Amino acid sequence: MISHPEEAQKYSQFKQSLADKYPTNTKVYIEERNYYIKSIDNKAKKWITRPSQSLRNIVLKLTGALV
Repeated sequence: MISHPEEAQKYSQFKQSLADKYPTNTKVYIEERNYYIKSIDNKAKKWITRPSQSLRNIVLKLTGALV
């Protein structure tokens, strides 16, 4: 999520909505959160395998050397 701050913001909002919706049901909160995380992981796998995302560019972007 470092490379996608908008996804990090959505995840934060999602977790807050779950906390509001299930304030005492941690089991459901965790199940819902895990489902969301799996969907983010799938997006990340697709993103990382795009031809334009070479490992070098990813490292440079994460270190701030590539903008």
